[in-house]
Amino acid sequence: MIILRGQTGPGRDSTADNHADGDRTSISHSRPAALCSRPTELDELQSYELLYKKMMNLFKEILLMFLVCIVYTVLTHDFSPPKVTKSPAAFPFFKKGSIVSDWYRGEVSSAVGSAGMSDIGFVMFYAPWDAESQEVRQEFETAAEFLQGHIEFSAVNCWQPGSECRRKYNKVFKWPVLLAYTSDGRAIQYNGPKNAVHMIKFLTNVINPYRRVNLTDEIMDMMVEHDAVILATVDCRPNSKSFAAAYNVALKLLEKDPLRELGFAISTAPPNEIPTLKLYLWNETLIYPADNVFRTRSMTHWLSNHMHQVTMWLAPSGSKSQHLSSFMQGPTMILFTPQNPLMNQMDYYIALKQAALEYFSCNDTIPSPPAAKIHSHRLNLRKIYSETQSRCNFNQKLHLHQPTISYTPNLFFNSTNVVDCKSKQSQSSQCEANLPNQCLKYCHVNSQSHTQSKPACQQELNQYVTSLHSVERDRYTTKNLLRLQEELQCSLAHFRKLYHPAFFTSPNADSTSIEGLACASNGSLTMLAMDSLMYHHFAESLGVDVLNAKRKTALVIVNPKDEMHAIMEGDFNDKNLREFVLNFTTNNLPRAQVDSAQTFKHTHRYTHSVCRPGDVCIPDLTSVNFMPTIMNPSKVVIVLYHSLQCAFCSGVSYIFLETARILANVSSIQFVRIDGDRNTLPWEYTMEKYPSILLFPALHKSESRAYPESMPVTLSNLISFILANLDASIKLQAMWEICYYSNHEIDRSHCVSIVRRENLAHIESTLREWRMAPPRHRQRVLRKLQLLKTIHMNLAVETSALSRLQQVRGKLDMLSRTSLRGVLIKFIGGQFRSWRDDL
Repeated sequence: MIILRGQTGPGRDSTADNHADGDRTSISHSRPAALCSRPTELDELQSYELLYKKMMNLFKEILLMFLVCIVYTVLTHDFSPPKVTKSPAAFPFFKKGSIVSDWYRGEVSSAVGSAGMSDIGFVMFYAPWDAESQEVRQEFETAAEFLQGHIEFSAVNCWQPGSECRRKYNKVFKWPVLLAYTSDGRAIQYNGPKNAVHMIKFLTNVINPYRRVNLTDEIMDMMVEHDAVILATVDCRPNSKSFAAAYNVALKLLEKDPLRELGFAISTAPPNEIPTLKLYLWNETLIYPADNVFRTRSMTHWLSNHMHQVTMWLAPSGSKSQHLSSFMQGPTMILFTPQNPLMNQMDYYIALKQAALEYFSCNDTIPSPPAAKIHSHRLNLRKIYSETQSRCNFNQKLHLHQPTISYTPNLFFNSTNVVDCKSKQSQSSQCEANLPNQCLKYCHVNSQSHTQSKPACQQELNQYVTSLHSVERDRYTTKNLLRLQEELQCSLAHFRKLYHPAFFTSPNADSTSIEGLACASNGSLTMLAMDSLMYHHFAESLGVDVLNAKRKTALVIVNPKDEMHAIMEGDFNDKNLREFVLNFTTNNLPRAQVDSAQTFKHTHRYTHSVCRPGDVCIPDLTSVNFMPTIMNPSKVVIVLYHSLQCAFCSGVSYIFLETARILANVSSIQFVRIDGDRNTLPWEYTMEKYPSILLFPALHKSESRAYPESMPVTLSNLISFILANLDASIKLQAMWEICYYSNHEIDRSHCVSIVRRENLAHIESTLREWRMAPPRHRQRVLRKLQLLKTIHMNLAVETSALSRLQQVRGKLDMLSRTSLRGVLIKFIGGQFRSWRDDL
């Protein structure tokens, strides 16, 4: 069995092998699929593992880099608090001993509180580094010295870092800021010229913001003195709301009208009457609507919207703005004359207003006040000025400020140890020898502190005396207030005389009538006045040296639409003024000329450096030498019109200068420039845009060419424009200079070939000219042909040698001069024959 099994084993084995072979067969049939799918999965697994390893390595690198950065930061960074540089210590802005209270550490609350302790305080908020603040400082001190005892002057450093003022007012972009404070804390900003006289005028208007009137004639008198008058009829009893509103309006208007050109009057109304507000203009009277609220804001807004004046003082801000252009929309007549703000009435300005009232008086318009009242008022001005001068006694030297009003401190009130030295004549005889001089000056002295060392005086002071002010020493009595007001007015009169003396002109009733001329033409005049002392540069830009004119006065009419202005000849008076207006209406005024070569003593202008030998310089023309320069028949003149206000002119000027440098050796071409804003030229030579370039040919000046506006101003375009408008001979020389300017041999050879072709074309045209020329001119044309032949031979050979290039340049210069000379002779001969035929 075992053997059988052993024998049969192989059989079984074979059977098993057969089964196995079958299995192998089956396996062999299924293996290809397994072999195709299994490696792909392995590859994916391997790729994932590889990607995982890479990501881990990258993460380790990032982590390591992060750790390195942290360690580096820890080692190098200083974690101590940041070092903040301390601001520089504040220092006084005003000199030591100044009467201006300088809060240079920025204590704005203390400054405003100090200003509120007096009736009126004037505070200057400044920045120590600001140039305008430094300039206004002296003017502020001068005003403080003048109004000492009437107004408290303070100054606050609003730039000190960390100060109270810097924290509170951190959005101020311009210094200084001037504010006037009343006793109730109301602030009025000063927006006028920052000099002493204008500040004094503004502060006197704050002291007296209105004028009380009772009669209609007083309103008419105010209409003569002011451009317009505002009348508020209110209840003037204490705690009256209507009076408070009118008073606030009078103060609020000072922000826009610091010199009080618009008069403000208040009249008393019965207690139960509704308050009214009237605006008296030159040709009408407007009444504030009764249904509107009688409040400060609404009344101020209504007055601003309905205000119009026949004349006005114009005061530009000094910064870039459109303030001036808003008043000069059409023809404008400007009177440049000194404005003394301390004088309530300027005779020249009243004469201008009188002429304006006549000029705008049409058939249906009756001016208010009438011209007759203004005429009589002007006649009394000189008399009023003389009376004020004699009353104040100008021969005696007056101080520019009032003495400080002495007062007794509150410590001495109700004290029995205070003696009145003047009231006790019997006791003062001995005290005058023993008491200090303060007893005589202030009339109050603390006897206890003094008599400790003066027992003799103590024996005389055995009576009780009151500490109340006597009538003579009380500043608020009617008599003393009137006296103080009179002293202030005399001081103002003296100060205004020092600033600028007054002058008058006699009214002329027989002058030319201009009544109603504003309605007779389409373009009426706007009449303005400007202070010639402060804004003389405006007059100088129009060609008027107003500071050297008689009484520093000039009259100018500017017409922006026609780009012209006219200057009145002769002195300023009623007759010349009206004739000047009449000539403008009838178009009989000559156009004034402005020349940039004119110099003024008080206006600085930058001058150009002297042109040294070897430099390429472009001369600046003026209105005087412009025409002789461009009409030179032997020159091709190229003019650049520019302006100091033109931003693009600088770039074009560089290209223009570079072109002039390239063509510097062409003697027949001249490059010049002119400032079109500062020079008045004939209409045909006036440009509308800057920069502009004009080319004037050598002889035919009427055939001038303007550089195309559509073409960019580049070096190549400008040279092409010049070459296209040159004579053939000058063109040859200019082209050769361009070739000579080139630094590369390839460019130079190409340029020379172009010049050679141009020369051949010129030879051809000259031959035709020789054939058609009369016998007497053929010799000149023949010499020209000889020069062209020589130039052609020189161009045919190698031109790299410098000597050869210079030789060709000399021949071309000779050719251009010969051509111009021949054309000029021909031109003059033609003109001579024309004149002979005419004769």
